[in-house]
Amino acid sequence: MIWNDSRAGDARHDLPRDRQNSRRTLAKISMGAVALTLGLLSSGGLQATALFSFGPDNMNDPRSFTFINTTNSTSQALYNMNDLNDGFNGGVTFRGSDNLFYAIKNDSSGNSSLISFALGGGGAFNTLQAIGTGFFGGLTFDKANGSFYGIGLDSSGNSTLYKIALGGPTTSVLSLGLGFNGGLTFDQTDQNLYAISNDNQGNSTLNRISLAGGGSVTALSGGLGTGFLGGVAYDGASNSFYAIVNDVLGNSSLDQIFVAGSAVVSETSLFSVGSGFVNAGLTGADVVPEPSPLWLFAGGALIVIGRWRRNVSRARRRALGVISNSEISIRRIL
Repeated sequence: MIWNDSRAGDARHDLPRDRQNSRRTLAKISMGAVALTLGLLSSGGLQATALFSFGPDNMNDPRSFTFINTTNSTSQALYNMNDLNDGFNGGVTFRGSDNLFYAIKNDSSGNSSLISFALGGGGAFNTLQAIGTGFFGGLTFDKANGSFYGIGLDSSGNSTLYKIALGGPTTSVLSLGLGFNGGLTFDQTDQNLYAISNDNQGNSTLNRISLAGGGSVTALSGGLGTGFLGGVAYDGASNSFYAIVNDVLGNSSLDQIFVAGSAVVSETSLFSVGSGFVNAGLTGADVVPEPSPLWLFAGGALIVIGRWRRNVSRARRRALGVISNSEISIRRIL
């Protein structure tokens, strides 16, 4: 399948001038509230776990970068990635040293590439390198050794953990078994990787992957249920995992998983994030990009636009299309 999409121009450029002036005025009024929110976040006054994933765009293609807010139990599509042909369905992770997200995209033949992008980039990204084929199982950054790891699957579902060197080779590390297509994450507490596998009945299992002594895979007891295909992310603040699960109708929800020893001791459904989140990518639970001063203005504009949109017609709202780069950046804290 080749992913395609087309989009008309931004209808906001056609708005009446008086409406645009009203938006500017309201933006100034809202600046104080946004500044206070940012201040509370930076000082620890608010404890927010910000998650990011790829969901379906309006053509049901895996290209919509989405913010999931565990503070107010909401999800918000930020923007579509600027690629009309490929799917962003191989995993996503974040590296704090350069404040960039890294993800795996796949073309219609299953050829996989590693990309990087900034939160405020509005869908622009850099293609870094080809990494092979069949990388649909997840991507993570190991903070302990500074390496990227991804999971590739062959046509039979046999899964392999690979180490991805930026600007270098992609090398096989460990054979994992069958059906590791539910996401990959790094637990900075115990320094292990964790991945979700699914059998041919859709039953999901959380697995611990140790890289010590040649590597090993341990399936944790206490299964997760079924349909965990949307990615998994470790959260250091709560020492737990977040994961996206899908029902038989494709409805997606965020779950929280607690582990003790080699067992899953608790798995709780938190809230709906939409539908079609089956792209093995979830990240941002532990380290999130710091807000820049420019985001203050972006936040003011976003609040105003939210008020303004409620007053325009449904048809005009549909015509608005993708939100601008400046508008989306602040949404991660609202």
